[in-house]
Amino acid sequence: MKWSELLLILAALQASLSQNIEVSQIPEVNVIEGSTANLECSYNMSNLYLSIGWYRWYRHVLHGVDIFLSDEFKDRISIESKEDFLNKTSASIQLHNVGLTDTGMYICEVEFSGQKQIKGHGKGTFLNVTEQIASQNHFTAYIVVGALAVISAILVAAYRWYLSVTKHGSCDLPAVNSFVEEFSKTWQEVQKSLSSAVAAQKKASDKHRRDSPVYQQQDLVGSSISSQNR
Repeated sequence: MKWSELLLILAALQASLSQNIEVSQIPEVNVIEGSTANLECSYNMSNLYLSIGWYRWYRHVLHGVDIFLSDEFKDRISIESKEDFLNKTSASIQLHNVGLTDTGMYICEVEFSGQKQIKGHGKGTFLNVTEQIASQNHFTAYIVVGALAVISAILVAAYRWYLSVTKHGSCDLPAVNSFVEEFSKTWQEVQKSLSSAVAAQKKASDKHRRDSPVYQQQDLVGSSISSQNR
C-alpha cells in the first residue's frame, strides 16, 4: 500500500471520528427587550457514551466570544444541570433581561473526552431582540378613550330618555331621535379616531422596522447566506 493511500485512509478515519457528535439548534429566536430568550441546543453522539463532557456558547462566530466568560452576560445566563446535559442531551441556555445589543448569532458547541475526544457544533441561532414601540401604548389609549366615549354617550342619552318618559308618562319621540343622533355622531368620531390610530401604528411600526439595526443585520445575514448558496 502506498503512503498516499494510507494518508487518505487516516484522514478519512479522523473525519469520521469528528462526526460522531451532531449538534442541533433552532435557526431563530425572537424576543422583546427585557424578556428571557431560550436558546435551545441538543446533541446526538451516535450511540457513543462518554461521561465527561461540557458545552460552550459563542457569539457571532465559532470560537469567538465565549458568553460564559464574558462580563457582558454576567449573571444573566441560566444553564442546564449536569444530569439534563448527560441524560437529556440538552445544552440549552436562557439569556435573561435581554437588550437590543444582544441581537446576533449564537453558536452552541458540545465536547466530550474519554478514550478519545470528540466535539461538534450547531449551525447557530440568530437572536432577534426588538423594543416595544411607544405608539402601541397610544393605540391602546385610543381604544380605551373611544370605548369610554361610546359608553358615556349611551348612558347620557338613556338617562335623558328615562327622564322624558318619567315626566310625560309616554315615549318622547324627539328624545329618541336625539339619542340616535348623538349616538351616531359619537360612534363616527370613535371610528375616525380608531382608523387614524391604526394608520399611525402601522406607519410607526414599518418605519421602526426599516430603521432598526436588527432589521439591517438580518438583511446582511440573509445576503451572506444567499451568496454562499449560489
